[in-house]
Amino acid sequence: FKFCSVREWNGEFATLGESDVTEEGGNLVVKENGLYTVVVDLAGNKVSVKKAEVYGMGNCFGGWDAGVPFTINEDGTATITTTAAGNLRMYTEIEGNTGNWWQSEYNVFDGKIEYRGVGNDQAAVAVQAGQTVTLNFNAGTGTIQ
Repeated sequence: FKFCSVREWNGEFATLGESDVTEEGGNLVVKENGLYTVVVDLAGNKVSVKKAEVYGMGNCFGGWDAGVPFTINEDGTATITTTAAGNLRMYTEIEGNTGNWWQSEYNVFDGKIEYRGVGNDQAAVAVQAGQTVTLNFNAGTGTIQ
């Protein structure tokens, strides 16, 4: 796929930041199947594409000191099992956003992934210990079972 700093592509390529892909002939090439996070830095005129790092945070994952990583499955879904009862909080690690995990937070409401964006905390989603959370970012859906 291509990223360009101008509306009409004319062979120019926006700078590739730290990435898990390569640039070949003006194209970004993904070497491995998987789930990726794309960050577009308009001010810096660069694009970064990294393997997705999805985490659970909070009491249902053992505390607030560090995120607990989801398993990224071959089918592109991400799964994790809660270790305690609490409110479900999840996020994706974004380059340049370390320590501000809530700025890339989301949750599952009525089977759909909803992103927090720049708003306040989302409504609480209570879970019990041993529940499996599955996220399908391609479909924009999630389950808690």
